Amino acid sequence: MTYGQQFIRLSNKSGSKRKVINVGDPFIYKLYNDDTVYKDQLVGVTDSTFQLTYETLKPEEVQTVYKTETNFMDRFSGYLIAGGAILITIDFLNIQVVQDADYEPNSGIFIAGGTMIGAGLIYKLLRRKKYRLDKSWELRLINIDSFKDVSN
Repeated sequence: MTYGQQFIRLSNKSGSKRKVINVGDPFIYKLYNDDTVYKDQLVGVTDSTFQLTYETLKPEEVQTVYKTETNFMDRFSGYLIAGGAILITIDFLNIQVVQDADYEPNSGIFIAGGTMIGAGLIYKLLRRKKYRLDKSWELRLINIDSFKDVSN
């Protein structure tokens, strides 16, 4: 049995932002000179290549890596959009059906619901969806095997 750490680290050129893809995680990527986006699973990492379920690649072949996980803000922005739409719908039904009056969109509920929808959409549009490796991000292969002497 071999104990070791094998993973891919995506980091920006300054190293201040990092993302780790461990063995067993999904890996969504696009290659140079190919418009197809591939989805695979990371199986192993060596010093110069990484093994996916059906393919072995070098880091130089990958152009873009896509984000696979969702964080709190991704989910929260979806809840903002849905909550704003529900708030406006309930207010509309309350005024039109229950009170049998004309709906005027200047009410505070309409403004609050619209603000919630707008804030959620702005975050969805501005969030990072992919890491372009030819610009400011780099892909590094990390293979630390516990049976090798890695000290200098």
